Amino acid sequence: MTEDAETLLIRIRAAMPALRPSERRIAELFVGDPGAAANLSIAELAARCETSTTSVVRFYQRMGYAHYKHFRIDLTRAVARRSWPPPACRRCRATSTGTTAWRASSPRSR
Repeated sequence: MTEDAETLLIRIRAAMPALRPSERRIAELFVGDPGAAANLSIAELAARCETSTTSVVRFYQRMGYAHYKHFRIDLTRAVARRSWPPPACRRCRATSTGTTAWRASSPRSR
């Protein structure tokens, strides 16, 4: 994961007070439901936030991205990182250092 992906949601929250109202609505959608927002096209995002596609372009450029595709990729990575490991994951466990250790499946008795 890139540094951008790790800090993207933090940067969006930090930038919200300084954003234009149209850009703030976009930021609120990304912060409120980043997983769903990452699946929207620029036109869909603009329609959902009642703003223009130009405002969406300004927003992701303000976040440091030249292309929406790269912004979406980092947003998806950030969402995946926040939701890993899944709650029912039995093959892995978090260690005290924050890393993940994998356990081999126990052999089944017959």
